[in-house]
Amino acid sequence: MKKIIFIFFVVLYSVPTYAQDHAGGGVSANPIGYNIAFAEAYDEKGKPLTEVNKQVAGSPVLNENWGTGKVKLANGFVLTNADLQFDLFTNQLHFKRNNITYAFADALKEFSMEFKDSDQVRAVTFRSGYPAIKKKTENTFYQLIAGGDKVQLLNYVSKEIRENYTYMGPVLKEYQLNNAWYVYDIKTGTIQNINLSKTSLLKALPDFADAIRLFADSKNYKLKSEKEVIELFAALNQ
Repeated sequence: MKKIIFIFFVVLYSVPTYAQDHAGGGVSANPIGYNIAFAEAYDEKGKPLTEVNKQVAGSPVLNENWGTGKVKLANGFVLTNADLQFDLFTNQLHFKRNNITYAFADALKEFSMEFKDSDQVRAVTFRSGYPAIKKKTENTFYQLIAGGDKVQLLNYVSKEIRENYTYMGPVLKEYQLNNAWYVYDIKTGTIQNINLSKTSLLKALPDFADAIRLFADSKNYKLKSEKEVIELFAALNQ
């Protein structure tokens, strides 16, 4: 009986070390000190993600160059200094360990990372947990463009496969980048699809109509650019 109890405790205390090493980053511990809830990061078949669709031109990912960042899991754990890459075709975050790509088995809440894009370094934050809308669920990731305590500007950035037809030639498939804009009203808990325009914003945010008109008039903005709308949301969240 003593031997069995001894083995049981060794297994428990070995879990945090294994989880941290396997994920390739630091994992925050729960109050008990165990990381039992941090599952192995594999796809649904239990294998690393190694397949690439070679029949489609281009790439499905946001960042060709792997980024470094932080991941917040739905169960409360935080993974830091992880090598991350976001698949825009599947809306799925991947991480790399020993040059092998993995998908997270646990539900994720948020992730942020920096990566090199051409000659510039980009910093992005993606968040889930928003209300379901059309085909998007609470697990769908949106890029957080402008945050705040009242309203948030979100971008559902994705890639889809498009077919290009050429006369007397083969059908060519390639990944195409798409952007869809959303606003999230924290007070009402509602999310709405918008266009970057003053008219669309007024319709989606009626409680902020006066403030939107005042801001647009004072700046002489038509609110058709991302820069102008980011400034607007900064003012609305004050």
